[in-house]
Amino acid sequence: MTVVKDAAGRYHASFVVETDPGVDLDRFPAVLDAGCAETGIDLGLTHFAVLSDGRKISAPKFLRAEERKLARYQKDLARKQKGSNNRSKAVVRLAQQHAKVADQRRDFHHKLSTAIVRDTQAVYVENLCVRGLARTRLAKSVHDGGWSAFVRMLEYKCARYGRYFARIDRFTPHLADLFGLPGQGRAQAAGRTRLGVLRVWGPSRPRRERREECAGRRTGGQDKRLWRPSQTGTRPGTGL
Repeated sequence: MTVVKDAAGRYHASFVVETDPGVDLDRFPAVLDAGCAETGIDLGLTHFAVLSDGRKISAPKFLRAEERKLARYQKDLARKQKGSNNRSKAVVRLAQQHAKVADQRRDFHHKLSTAIVRDTQAVYVENLCVRGLARTRLAKSVHDGGWSAFVRMLEYKCARYGRYFARIDRFTPHLADLFGLPGQGRAQAAGRTRLGVLRVWGPSRPRRERREECAGRRTGGQDKRLWRPSQTGTRPGTGL
């Protein structure tokens, strides 16, 4: 057993135990309903996640909510004399606040990932370049979302409970495949009306859809092209 003390003064004990894989599979039975057999997830900033069935998960923005308090604690720390007891107390107080934000984000990720894995048989997530997005002016919001940690939770929970997990290439063309537009409609499908809204020309009349909803359904529609019998996981909708 390994015991570690973090900067917030908390002790964490880590140890290894053996579990029965059959028990984990029995906890989450196979989802045989065709309407819930697979889920595509599009991660974003306005909404943390948009699922292929139309559900939108609001972004909690834990760091933004505690930003003022963190700034005050950081200012108090800067005013303390180096080497003093008051400075040591200020360091712990600031670390505890950062730990609170991290714990809230981790708890949100665990609850959401568990709910998604429990209610679906296959999960598809777009392979985002988080490192590149973290170098833009949206860096704070990107880090506040914690996309990479959430995707890692989805991946290991799918492997643990017998679900299929796949990452969709972010450069995959999707609008034409999603709406089945022939000829020039494929080029016109990329026309934008305003930020976050796409105009899609269908057979009869124009229709508007949120960009996240399009991406969420597109991500969920890649299973027939990506699934291979040799890959680890359960085939969508079969439980085999």
